[in-house]
Amino acid sequence: MSHGETPNGLNHHARSQAPLIDLPNVPGLGGAIAGLGGGLAMIIVAAMLSAATGGDIWREPREIAAPLVGIDSPIGVLVGTVLHFLTAGLLGAVFGIVKRRV
Repeated sequence: MSHGETPNGLNHHARSQAPLIDLPNVPGLGGAIAGLGGGLAMIIVAAMLSAATGGDIWREPREIAAPLVGIDSPIGVLVGTVLHFLTAGLLGAVFGIVKRRV
């Protein structure tokens, strides 16, 4: 037996894993949460790429909102960001529902 092991071979010093959070059994909820996480990652990368190329970091949300409020609207960033996350969550939920049924 090495230092730190119990007679059954388990290590006392090993960290225990935190329990997973159980989501309510709502179809598509897990997919929607994953979609929102993916949408967040996408919007961060898009802003970083815009900044790296010398562009405006708010270009993508403004372009998403342009058909609804115009490209120069003061609320374009907010509308575009909300639409981006709604779409990401919806696509994630659809994926989660389809995956559950296959």
